[in-house]
Amino acid sequence: MLAPWPFPTVDVPDHHHHTLGSVILAIGNTGMVGNFLIMCTFCRSKSLRTPANMFIINLMALTDFLMCVTQTPIFFINSMHNSWIFGDGNRK
Repeated sequence: MLAPWPFPTVDVPDHHHHTLGSVILAIGNTGMVGNFLIMCTFCRSKSLRTPANMFIINLMALTDFLMCVTQTPIFFINSMHNSWIFGDGNRK
């Protein structure tokens, strides 16, 4: 018979989840604002719009911004709920 959850779990106090979620929220918000400001600066300054700089902006600022936008809220909400909120994942 298979175990209900294939990975071992550890009981972690709630305040550890909340602290980690708050730290990730602060880092994620800083990343969103910082990368957005970098993209705005590159878009407003014609001298910075060289092919090499556009590659760097696309590779670094845009992808970092999208990572922050998509992952920070999910991580924060899961930390506040102390578990994965999108189901148990074991249903077949």
